[in-house]
Amino acid sequence: MKPRWVFELTGTALLLLLPFSAQLLYPGGTYLLHNPRSLSSIILGIGIDAVAVFLVGWVIFLRVPRLEPPFRALAVAFLSGTVIWWSATAILIFLSLLPPVGIMAHLEPALDRSQTILLGLNFSIPMFATVLVLLRPNAVFALARGLRLGLASFSTCALWVVPNLVYLAFLHPVPGADHSAALPEPGPSQRVVWVMLDELSHDLVFDHPIPGATYPNLAAFRRQSVTFTNVLPSGSKTEMVIPALLAGIRLEGIKSSMNGDLLTEDPVQHQWHPYDPANTLFGLAQANGWNPGVSGWYNPYCRIFHSVLTACTWAPGIQDMLPIQRIGASHHKSPLANSFVIPRFFFRLFFGETRTLKTGLLDQNRRDFTNILEQGQKLIANDKIHFVFLHLPVPHPPGIYNRTTHQLCSCGNYFDNLTLADDTLGRLLQQIRNTPDAAHTTVIVSSDHSWRVPIWKGGQFWTPEEERIAANFSDDSPAFLVHFPGQQQGIDIPGDTPASIEHDIIAALLQQKLSTPQSLVDFVHTAAPPALQTPPHP
Repeated sequence: MKPRWVFELTGTALLLLLPFSAQLLYPGGTYLLHNPRSLSSIILGIGIDAVAVFLVGWVIFLRVPRLEPPFRALAVAFLSGTVIWWSATAILIFLSLLPPVGIMAHLEPALDRSQTILLGLNFSIPMFATVLVLLRPNAVFALARGLRLGLASFSTCALWVVPNLVYLAFLHPVPGADHSAALPEPGPSQRVVWVMLDELSHDLVFDHPIPGATYPNLAAFRRQSVTFTNVLPSGSKTEMVIPALLAGIRLEGIKSSMNGDLLTEDPVQHQWHPYDPANTLFGLAQANGWNPGVSGWYNPYCRIFHSVLTACTWAPGIQDMLPIQRIGASHHKSPLANSFVIPRFFFRLFFGETRTLKTGLLDQNRRDFTNILEQGQKLIANDKIHFVFLHLPVPHPPGIYNRTTHQLCSCGNYFDNLTLADDTLGRLLQQIRNTPDAAHTTVIVSSDHSWRVPIWKGGQFWTPEEERIAANFSDDSPAFLVHFPGQQQGIDIPGDTPASIEHDIIAALLQQKLSTPQSLVDFVHTAAPPALQTPPHP
């Protein structure tokens, strides 16, 4: 084998496979942070594909020079056209396989149209180059030389791509765990159950619900809770809002280290520092003997807080799945099985079946919701866990519920999910009331941010009803309610309340400095005395 062939074939393999693994190689990205499983099987599958591409290319390089001059020219032209077509298509394939949320939800229709056009051309570009060689052979041969030089140059990326992938293949995952079985049997004790309903809008539930909508469980809970009616949000990104809330700090940005650890940016000095789980509410709970347990969504709770949690499970959602995972690769499969995922994708790509290959966001969200709720209920039933944090992926869009039938589905919108959030809270509150420590349990209901219209508006899952309601919606206040044991009377705390006070209130609960609604009112008064109101009784 000629030395230059090694470089050209290495560059070809990288170009072909990079769209499916680029997220692993993005500096400062958060994929590793959100990945709960070993990547070895997936990366080895990609490696098998790279070797296969290299060997097939080697055979082609051996055969093409032996062809008769006219056929050799046609082969060179066809291969050159194929490289050009793939170079243009690769980036679209990568983008189209990203989860359709946020900005990608807006771009997906355009990406699908562009990808369809390029895929419709599939062999047209190589065939055009083949015809062109008959008319302008010198131009095509010059193009081929340039492409081979480009591929050889691109092969130098292997110097950092291959070591990084090898390192990541053996990176130790941080799955969930439950250490409560080793704890002694507890007696009656104080408990705190904190339910985080992702993207719940205070305004659309309590102040201006849509016509015909009722949220009986949330309304009843408010009538017996201290309610902050105008919480000033600390941000709109779950991955930043919740870590900041748990630590009681302001975050400028986050990223992942090569070990999958959370790094945060200091908003003053703009330097990156490791996130310290000991200096969070979970660390405080552990230090004070509360045995904290988490069942959460999206944020990598078990990776970040494993050193201070007694029990933990989490579902990372579809947002940070690798493109190759979205078309069928999995840590459950063998490397050989994963190696067939990309060839099968290419085969179906030419027949317009890519939409059926993508892991469905709605299906994944339903599974995540069901699993997180189930694990959260186990934590509530476990009397050895005294501080329960349950982060549910509702009413976060897209819709996965039918508010008329009260059934999960691949339908609905944000307002259907609001009903799901209400129904779910009712189930959880009933379970809490049936626990032995119900009379000693403080329940918190909150949200990380309100309904984020700019993110979802006009996207793939946006509905006419959402468009109509969003036209008159501008309230970005999340929810925050605290119910103390035995509390019968509700208290509203109006006025602007910074979201950061939630950390201080929960920290005071864990230090047993708060035990009654009045003690919470007094605690808030020390910062800024608000007027107090009794919530309405609908």
